[in-house]
Amino acid sequence: MARKGVWGAETPISLYCRCKQVVHWEDPELSTDTTQILPGIEGILCPTCGLCIGLNHVQEWIPIKECLLDSSQADGWCLAEGLWDRAIHWILSQFIYRTVEPPNLESRETLFDVPDPTDVIYLLWIGGKAAGFCTLKPTGAHFERTSEKYAMFTIDTIFVRSSYRRRGHVKTLLLALSESHNDIGFSQPVSDSMVKVLWKFLTENRDHRRRFWEISGAGNEGCRKLLWYILRHRCKNWSTSQDKTAF
Repeated sequence: MARKGVWGAETPISLYCRCKQVVHWEDPELSTDTTQILPGIEGILCPTCGLCIGLNHVQEWIPIKECLLDSSQADGWCLAEGLWDRAIHWILSQFIYRTVEPPNLESRETLFDVPDPTDVIYLLWIGGKAAGFCTLKPTGAHFERTSEKYAMFTIDTIFVRSSYRRRGHVKTLLLALSESHNDIGFSQPVSDSMVKVLWKFLTENRDHRRRFWEISGAGNEGCRKLLWYILRHRCKNWSTSQDKTAF
């Protein structure tokens, strides 16, 4: 069921938050519980817990779950090209990843910042649903903390929702990126789950072993190491009581 909202668009009567709060469009505080997500896109915040529960795009309020649906998208990785694609990435990285499937700090998973305007973003679509993302720093992009520029095309963040993992989606992306880039960097820290993916990938693809780098900073000389050597070292020191296939 829908009604005309403040902006004249057809909008749902209510939005539902994970904290069980129901936000009604008749709520007089509706206009104040908003925040700008991206230029031209606002988010409505739950008055109880502060989580974003819907976005306003082209004068239409859309519940968070519906924002991640698009039946026209083919399965696989797709380059994010417009403002709405970046809004979908925002939902995945700043809402889903932070609150629904939060990072495990003990496994070297970290919170993700909002990408720079120059970052390249890929979205993973499966069955008409946004299932993951990857952000990359182009070669020559400015490193925000220094005056350096990135020495190579660098994977800065990557995330696949738990229900879509172990299906080869990251492998597919790595193979595709390798076709157009001789060297690929991976920003520190590389999480334990990504270590497992990379170990399997480099074991199966020997020609990539001298092309993947773990980098700190912008990845210039002295700030990069071959990932294959790092993984071999970890494997060698892995306790014999543990399964090495964990990599």
